[in-house]
Amino acid sequence: MKVFTCFYAFFGIGTVGLMLSTGVAFFLEKHQKQVLGAVEKAVNKALKKVKGEGEGEEESDSSSDDDDDDDLVNLDPTGWNSRAVWRVCLALILMLGVLGSGIIVLVFVEGMTYVDALYTACISVSTIGYGDYSFQTVEGRVFAIFWLLAGTVVIGWCFVELTNAKLETQKQILQKQLIARNIKEEDFMVADLDKDSRIHESEFIVFKLREMSRVTDEEIKTLRERFRVLDKNQDGVLEMTKSGHYM
Repeated sequence: MKVFTCFYAFFGIGTVGLMLSTGVAFFLEKHQKQVLGAVEKAVNKALKKVKGEGEGEEESDSSSDDDDDDDLVNLDPTGWNSRAVWRVCLALILMLGVLGSGIIVLVFVEGMTYVDALYTACISVSTIGYGDYSFQTVEGRVFAIFWLLAGTVVIGWCFVELTNAKLETQKQILQKQLIARNIKEEDFMVADLDKDSRIHESEFIVFKLREMSRVTDEEIKTLRERFRVLDKNQDGVLEMTKSGHYM
């Protein structure tokens, strides 16, 4: 019965954490199209700024909404971000380490059986604390002060990492959708920074980074100004001279 209680306690904690992370992920997935729609509107707004025209907003908004479904990429919504999964695994390993250290002290210092030690460790770390078992020795109680604190932090970290794994995965899916979104006519004029009616590789990369909010217009402006300072010939190309200077 004690072993069952241990599994039941952590099963309940895991279930609550999974429900919370799934709920947050569902909320994000539900609003992904709204985010993509906002990107479309931002592009249209930037296009009007480039053209300097005051065209009707309703027409552009309706056309972007109609084309959203065509541009979205069908990606696996259950795929997990590998880096986030690694952090979850690390948190679980630390949690097992905390439980293991508590069991060792309870067995060899407090004199409990392995089953009682497992039960006490699980109930204590999960903050349930029925109170039927406790540390009796001075050494055990001193250890418990730091052990319970560490256990509570690790359990909370497991919750955070589980939720973060879902969030990172949804963010990754959204970014892939933005990257794979086809460039439309209105996007072309915004992406064509040098206005030569062609989109170069660097312009495409900058355009997609702006869509994903990885870089701001102000940062791009600062980088372009820095490039012009280094480009002594003003030919759009940096070359290293024999003396080690740019031109």
